[in-house]
Amino acid sequence: MGEKVLATLHVNDLALLSQDRIFNLQGLKPKLPKCFNDILLHFSAGTPVFYDSATELYDDLAGCVAQVYG
Repeated sequence: MGEKVLATLHVNDLALLSQDRIFNLQGLKPKLPKCFNDILLHFSAGTPVFYDSATELYDDLAGCVAQVYG
């Protein structure tokens, strides 16, 4: 990654459990649909919201797939 990109990253953009992984991909991949990035943000270090169940994650992911791929 370029130094410009790395300079824009914050601790909140990293994975909750593994600080060597980036979960806020919006700055790195601007064409990534927002709904997919929002799902990833549930697992980032800076998230105020967590999934309460696998069903909740599934519902968000299914809705995003339907939105993006029709």
